[in-house]
Amino acid sequence: MLSQAEGMEFSEIQNRTGLSKSALSKHLTQLIDAGHLKDEPFVRSGSSRLMLSLTSQGRVAYAGHRKALEEILLGENTDQSPRQ
Repeated sequence: MLSQAEGMEFSEIQNRTGLSKSALSKHLTQLIDAGHLKDEPFVRSGSSRLMLSLTSQGRVAYAGHRKALEEILLGENTDQSPRQ
């Protein structure tokens, strides 16, 4: 989700993932602490909101994870040995 956007509100991520606020907050905090995400509070219509976006480090990490997953999937598709 975040790799395709400049940023996304916490509530939108929660709606798309179906996670509880506490579970999502825990996961996002770990990504923020690791330097993969940045969070920017803002106010809209008198309500506090939180905008999240990937950092440069987060984009590099995401690309690496995606490449590794693609290699795993391609490796499974080209494996012609019978499964037991």
